[in-house]
Amino acid sequence: MICDECGKNEATHHSIQKINGRKTETHLCRACFKKRGLGACMPLSDLSGIFSGMNSLFSQEDTGSLSVCRDCGAASEDFLSTGYVGCENCYSAFAPLILPRIQKMQHSIQHTGKRPPNVRPSRRAEADILKAQLKEAIDVEDYERADDINRQLKKLAEEGR
Repeated sequence: MICDECGKNEATHHSIQKINGRKTETHLCRACFKKRGLGACMPLSDLSGIFSGMNSLFSQEDTGSLSVCRDCGAASEDFLSTGYVGCENCYSAFAPLILPRIQKMQHSIQHTGKRPPNVRPSRRAEADILKAQLKEAIDVEDYERADDINRQLKKLAEEGR
């Protein structure tokens, strides 16, 4: 897709806005994106109150050294101050900063996704769920439950052979 502004370069930044039922799409190349001064994120000043409770998740740890995404130019400092990344490659560039926060918010860094209620999870997904439950049971020192979960894991492993 070509950049909407310059009409020359390949668009790397895409945004969709829906205001009063009207949908607007914008596609910009890296140069035009920076020229507009959009940087790591667009300000959401009207919604700042909604996200204020999440501030502690993004401001507790020291960054160590400043890193910058090679693709969009966003700095790790931008992520720490806003909680937003500039592009999909920022997740790799800032992994040491992002992954601990995801772990803290969601108690896992593995995305398990959603499935219809009638569909049984795959053996691997079921094993991953049981392992997480086992860890949780051990953490709260519920050893009877941990033993039961461990038996379920063994049974699942035997079925898979």
